[in-house]
Amino acid sequence: MNTTQQELIQKGLKGMPAYAINELSGLKIETKAGIARGALAKNFNSKENYFLACYDFIVKELLSANRSYLKQWSATTSNKELTRQIWFNSIAWWLSEPHYFCFFRRFRLSKWYEERYEDIILSAGAYTNLARKGKDVSRFPDTLNNFAYELVVEQIINVVNYLRRHPEWSTDTHFLKSTFEAMWASIQR
Repeated sequence: MNTTQQELIQKGLKGMPAYAINELSGLKIETKAGIARGALAKNFNSKENYFLACYDFIVKELLSANRSYLKQWSATTSNKELTRQIWFNSIAWWLSEPHYFCFFRRFRLSKWYEERYEDIILSAGAYTNLARKGKDVSRFPDTLNNFAYELVVEQIINVVNYLRRHPEWSTDTHFLKSTFEAMWASIQR
């Protein structure tokens, strides 16, 4: 991805959160985001490619934030504790990036997510690999790792949606620990 494409993605994500993905045209995105007319087509060839690039950009940004965060933990930290830290850091990141969150959530409900699922799940590979890292992280067989990933993503979306509606809970450590324990229990056999 070049610098121009990255700028178009960042501007576009700020300009489209209020819209359903399927209702957006390239022109509407450009108009709302203050992007020069035709720039999306010139740099991405299609609206679908643009949306896929936006999704991939967001996943990579979150992964980068989590990798930076995890550097502070030792190699002897348990997989459950590492997963807990990724969970909490991811929630904080999503809450601090509302435009990214809105797009991510809407894109997962779009036709492009279903049509390009195999490509999309590859971009999430780093997260499914985290689940494979230790036997105590996920007891799903390898064939179900994508299911575990989807389960965890939907749970985090629900938690972030709840916290956006009830920001007073975002500092309640008991509530946040409970959300992690519920997620953790759901991926155990």
